[in-house]
Amino acid sequence: ELQQIAADEFRSVIEQATGDTLQILMEGEPMGNRIPIIVGPSQSTRKLGYSGNDLEPEQFRIIVREDAIILLAKDIPNKTRPERQSMVTAWAFAYLMDRYMGVVKLWPGELGTVVPRIKNLQLPQMDIREQPKLFYRSFRNTYDPELNLWNAFYQSAGSRETRAVMHSFRDGKNNGDWWGRFHEEKPEMLARGPDGKVGHAPGKPHFCKICISNPEVTDEIIRIWKAAGAPDYWDMTPNDGTKFCTCDGCRELDRKYGNVEYTREEIWTRPAHVNLTDRYVWFWNQLIRRMRETNPNIKIGVYFYSAYRNPPKRLQLEPGIFGAMVPVLDTRNWNAWIEAGATEIGLRPNWYYMGACGPSLHLHTMGNYIEHARENDMVMINMDSLYGFWATQGLKYYLTARLVQRYDLTTEDVIDEYCAAFGNAAGEIRR
Repeated sequence: ELQQIAADEFRSVIEQATGDTLQILMEGEPMGNRIPIIVGPSQSTRKLGYSGNDLEPEQFRIIVREDAIILLAKDIPNKTRPERQSMVTAWAFAYLMDRYMGVVKLWPGELGTVVPRIKNLQLPQMDIREQPKLFYRSFRNTYDPELNLWNAFYQSAGSRETRAVMHSFRDGKNNGDWWGRFHEEKPEMLARGPDGKVGHAPGKPHFCKICISNPEVTDEIIRIWKAAGAPDYWDMTPNDGTKFCTCDGCRELDRKYGNVEYTREEIWTRPAHVNLTDRYVWFWNQLIRRMRETNPNIKIGVYFYSAYRNPPKRLQLEPGIFGAMVPVLDTRNWNAWIEAGATEIGLRPNWYYMGACGPSLHLHTMGNYIEHARENDMVMINMDSLYGFWATQGLKYYLTARLVQRYDLTTEDVIDEYCAAFGNAAGEIRR
């Protein structure tokens, strides 16, 4: 099905560009004297000596010979969340449309697709392999067929590794519903407020916090992880919101490792004001050391966000801690986390919320940040969220997608490309 979608899109673009109509043939149908574009892996590609068995996940291969054009790709469908599927065959066709036909998709749909007129499609002989640099890419959009094609053109959706960072102490996530399990029977497992009682943000029990200084908490997490088979990856991202633990044990971690002391009220109600990173790094380090005794390949996922957004002051991260950073537009924090031992960082910004639906573009600042991140250990991007304000923020979406897809392009290159697609109106668009 995904191969058919990709082939139909390419045929439509070829027809717009050249006026010719490509005929799509099924496996085994005679091809006559025409130079075929063969999509595989298939029996036809295997007869030509290309099995596709050596393809890595999310990798495609394009071979252009005198007698045939061969595209090898293994799509990764997702029936439950089709907006997240890896449309690898479409990426292969997009490689040709982008680099050899000059096709640009400014926004989803026919109106946003710019197809230059060409007399003939001429391709040099090649044998190339491509795979997205990042193991996970998402703009958190809902499903829409045209938007799926836009994402496929720029490889801005899909994944080849399962590493969730999803506020993990709630129902359906790695560590389960801790509020439901413990707030009555074992409240000492949860964060305590200034009055010594457990609590959560109003109306959000699924966003409760835990008491990370309690050794029973670490024991319970490891028990849950082992019961799941001690997998190579475990999500440890704290729940979102306020209400961090104010108990004596957690505050002592702040003093000992972070050299900070806040009032209980500040810790409980003002996560943007306090810096609790060192208590969390201490906790993550304790946890992964013990997990490594059972599974030496273990990695845990965390956020660099909220009250633990800044790098630690005294501690270094243990190997195997993967952090998803929710940044402001300042690369110094990224660098500081690397200095603190982070070797894999995911970019998880809220930049698309800036300006709501208005023309808030801060393009160079955002683009320069992505350029810096992709050169310094970025392994994932998870944007929150693409709401479809294409008229006012479309260039922001386009810039993000293009910089993540094409590491050879700079921010200025992408802005020039976007504006040039409007032809004689390019100057007006740039202004």
